[in-house]
This record gives sequence, C-alpha cells and structure tokens, in this order.
Amino acid sequence: MKNSILFGAAVALLLSLTACEFGSVPEFKAQGSENGRDWTDLGLPSGTLWATCNLGATTPAAAGDYLPGLSEEKRSDNDYVRELMDSEEDNLPLEDDMAAARWGGGWRTPTADQVKELLRECTFTWLSKNEYKGYVVTGPNGNRIFLPAAGVKSDGQVENFGRIGQYWTITRDRESSMASFILNFTMYECATASNDWSCCISLRPVLKK
Repeated sequence: MKNSILFGAAVALLLSLTACEFGSVPEFKAQGSENGRDWTDLGLPSGTLWATCNLGATTPAAAGDYLPGLSEEKRSDNDYVRELMDSEEDNLPLEDDMAAARWGGGWRTPTADQVKELLRECTFTWLSKNEYKGYVVTGPNGNRIFLPAAGVKSDGQVENFGRIGQYWTITRDRESSMASFILNFTMYECATASNDWSCCISLRPVLKK
C-alpha cells in the first residue's frame, strides 16, 4: 500500500529550525535508562524524556523498524475499529501502544501534544554526515537527540530514506477515519500531520517519570 499523508489534517507549527549543518557529528549523551533502553532529558516543561533511539534500533542514527499505526489484525476487526471510532478518548488504548508493548516499563508512544512540545521548545538542525541523515534536536538545556530521516516503507520497499522522516504519535485524528497524528519532516520543514494506520513509518518512544 502506498504511503500517504493526510495533509488536509496537517497543522503547521512554528519552530526554531536551522538549515545550516553541523560541521561534525555532535555527541548524543543519555542521562539514564528504563528497562535497558536509554533516555535523554531535553529539559522540556512537561518533563517528557525522549529515547535515544528509534523503536527497533540500537544506535541514534539507525532507522529501526517501520511500523503501522495499528496492527493489521486490529485494522481488519471491524467491531474493534468501530469501538475505537466511537470512543471519546483522544489516544489509542495502551494495548495498542507499540512502544509500551515492545519496551515495557514506562515507555510509551508519544502523544501529539508531546510532539508539539518538542517542535515548540527545541531547535532542529539538519545533519547529513556519514550515516547521520536527519535532525539534531537540541533541548532548552542543551541536551540532544537525533531523529533519522528514515523515510517510509511501502510495498516492502523503503522510500525517501535520508530525505523525509515520519514518526507516529498515539493520538487519533478524529477528522480522519483510521488515522493518527504524526511528526512529519523534510530538511526544509517540520510539522505535525496525519497518517493512515496502514502506513509503515518510524516511532521514537518517550518516558514520563
């Protein structure tokens, strides 16, 4: 299935985005770990801690796994999908949180509000050095994470690797059927958008202590 962003639901956000690149790859330090997975404290007002790697990856630059917003089994269960559509909850239930299922502990898929906070509070600087292709995200306290431009997986093939990044949130898009909000970026723009649950993209877990 071809990947498609539902731009009608996109919400552009103002953020500090720098087009110039780092002269070299900066250091990405973890401040702690949860269930064997490292996290970085960016100094965000909410206290949200961001994982140093994508789900399925072991290094900051690695793409990790390409995952649907909801499993094929759940998407094909019409009763379950109808129940989700009728729910008053903004976020998918914990049982459908891929970060919680895979990493355990307090790890979760970020909400749309947590992604918006990242865009609002941090500086995004494009980096294209060796295996690092994507954004260095620098928090108010100077700590950094790296978000790879891992592209998207469509019909078993990875497309636009090194050019775009798309990351799931757990927050449903109520204006679109079977879709959730995402972080969507190119080297020129970062914003929230909406993507169909069948699309296979990246996921960066978060932690709240």
